[in-house]
Amino acid sequence: MPPGPSGIEPTPYWVPAINEYLNQTKVYTLHCEKTVDFFTAWRSCYDLGEELATIESSRDNKALASALESSDNLAYTSGTDAGKEGSYVWLVNKRPIPGQWNNFTAWNPGEPNNSETKEHCLVVKNLPDGSAGWNDVPCDVSLCFVCQRFEIPDGAEVY
Repeated sequence: MPPGPSGIEPTPYWVPAINEYLNQTKVYTLHCEKTVDFFTAWRSCYDLGEELATIESSRDNKALASALESSDNLAYTSGTDAGKEGSYVWLVNKRPIPGQWNNFTAWNPGEPNNSETKEHCLVVKNLPDGSAGWNDVPCDVSLCFVCQRFEIPDGAEVY
């Protein structure tokens, strides 16, 4: 790729269509080396060349639960309603939760509850059944976080 106007060579990227997106394999990685707030988690994933996790299907939720392994830690995803109370979106792709093209959520019973009107970030935790349960927490709490990357399918066009 030729350098952009700034003289910096852009990184090739692949942007899947929604139907492709749902059929891609996400690879999740739990980071607990250092606990951080939500926006530092977002930036940390970006610095790793990944993005803060999205969970848009039961398959995603199971894969993320596997990445959490036996951890009892809460971990940030990219879900937030910081822009508008009660309207959760995935920060990294701006898709609503639940999505318009899927209706998947995994909120724990009674969640999200915006306790003390301070909870605006979606976290996950392993549940006894092996799935990942969702909860809302304040965005300034130091927690683990989960990054994701996509496995690009063979033959996909990379831009």
